[in-house]
Amino acid sequence: GGTKLRIALKGDPVLRGTGADVKEISGAYQLIISKGGITIVGQDERGLYYATQTLSQLLNGKSLPQVKVNDFPAMPFRGTVEGFYG
Repeated sequence: GGTKLRIALKGDPVLRGTGADVKEISGAYQLIISKGGITIVGQDERGLYYATQTLSQLLNGKSLPQVKVNDFPAMPFRGTVEGFYG
C-alpha cells in the first residue's frame, strides 16, 4: 500500500467520480488530499504546475492534511506588481 495519486487535466476520464471541479480559467486547479489519496486537477498545464507547488508547501515529511484547495488567478498572470509613485 501507498498513497494513490491522480494527476490530470480537466475533462480526463480518470477523474470520473472524484467530484473534481476546476474553474474555466488558465492556471486554475483543484488539489484534494483525503484518506483515499491525492487528486490534482488542472485546467491546463499552468494549473498543474501551481497545484504541485501547493502540494510541496503542504508536505512536512511525516503527514499531509486532508484538504480541498480550489485556486485560480484573479488576473491573467500570477506574480507581483511593483510600482513607484511620486
